[in-house]
This record gives sequence, structure tokens and C-alpha cells, in this order.
Amino acid sequence: MFASLNARLLCIGSMIPQICEVIVLSYQERAVGRVQANKQERHMASTVIQERTYRVPPVLLIGAVLTTFGRLNAQLEHQNLAAGHIVGVVGGGFLAPKSELAVVINELGNQESRLMLYWRARKFGGDRALIGAFLASVDNLVANILRRREQEA
Repeated sequence: MFASLNARLLCIGSMIPQICEVIVLSYQERAVGRVQANKQERHMASTVIQERTYRVPPVLLIGAVLTTFGRLNAQLEHQNLAAGHIVGVVGGGFLAPKSELAVVINELGNQESRLMLYWRARKFGGDRALIGAFLASVDNLVANILRRREQEA
């Protein structure tokens, strides 16, 4: 009984290098697939998702954007208010999608500003619905600012 067990163990032991080689090759194929997927994600993040022009100065638009990030319970990762750059991460519960929203605000002159919104998935494919919700909130806040200006004038 022990002799047959030892023979089986020797047989399995001689196959270990071949099994390890198959495992390593399989792992390398998956790693290459992940690298290609990450390259595609980085390319996707470099495109402008939405661009809008508002009839308010950049300072007021930055305030509306920061308020919107607060309403979405976002974590701000980077902000350079002088340059008009704000990056926030929205979502990311245990099994929830996580998205990155990057905002660039440019002054166009004559009390006008341009908002450019970039979106990138961070976890579980992200949530593209945030783009519409974010812009709707900013539009609403800017409309309220303009309405109050007209009432005061």
C-alpha cells in the first residue's frame, strides 16, 4: 500500500514543473489582458465628455461645482481653484461603482465661463449617470444665481 502511494507521489512530483509552467503562462495571459484594458481606460479618461458655457464669472461657477461635489458626497482629490481644476471621486461603497469626475473651468471674458467635464471609471465600471446628474445640478445652481441677480436688479 505504501509503495503504490510513494509511486503516485513521485509521479505527481515529476509533473509539478509542467503544472507550474501552465499556471505561469495562464497568469501572464491574464496580466497582458489587464494591461490592455488599463490602456483603454486611460484613453477613455482623456476625452472631454461634456462642455458647457455659462453666463457667470468663473468664481461663481467654481462655487456651483464645489456645491455639486458636496451634494454628491464626493471626495475631492485635487483642486487648484486659481487654475479652475477640480478632481473628485464619487461613489465607492463596498460593492458600489466608483467614478472620477474632473472639471476644468476657463474664463471666456465678458462675464462668461466654460466648464469642461471629464469622466473616468475607477471601480466596477463607474457610473456614467453621474455625468447627467452633475451637470443638472450645476445648471440648477447657475440658474438660481442668475434668477437672484435679476431680482436684485
